[in-house]
Amino acid sequence: MGLNIVVIMAGGSGSRLRNPEKHLLKIGDKTIIEYLIETLKNIFKSIVVLTSVRHRRLIELLRKYEYVDIIVMSGVDYCIDMCMCINTIIRKPILIVNGDCVIINFEKFIKALEYALKISNYNIVTLCYVDGSVSNVSLVYADRCIFGKELSWTSLPIFDLNDIIDIDTLDDYVKVVSLFSKSL
Repeated sequence: MGLNIVVIMAGGSGSRLRNPEKHLLKIGDKTIIEYLIETLKNIFKSIVVLTSVRHRRLIELLRKYEYVDIIVMSGVDYCIDMCMCINTIIRKPILIVNGDCVIINFEKFIKALEYALKISNYNIVTLCYVDGSVSNVSLVYADRCIFGKELSWTSLPIFDLNDIIDIDTLDDYVKVVSLFSKSL
């Protein structure tokens, strides 16, 4: 596959779930972010986690993964932090995924990435759910992200609602825990 780098965005305030450390919520015997990292580690040469100083427990957990690079940003503005990160990474495309996403259907995820890699005439390709809602998984081809300058962008409706679950609410978390307990 033509992807080398994945950036996991994990520096937010967790305002929708009212838990700033939602990445550390357990699903079985692992945290959400551990599942994500372990799912992605065999696909990507480099895993970068973007976080903020308010996530000290997350930073401590990530240190056990010698193949994960940790970048500490302000955590004040998702878009600004993401743009600053994009500007520091030279090799493109970059996969950007939220740290509270759980990939349920790995095979479909891989097929979606392979398909999205063929659509390189945009700066950003966002992989969406079939109903059009955003899955918080994007490929970035842009060399630079300049504030105030609009980038070309498209959405690909690829995923069903249970392929990737972005944990934003307590209901989302309960759904993921339920899906995982059924598979064990």
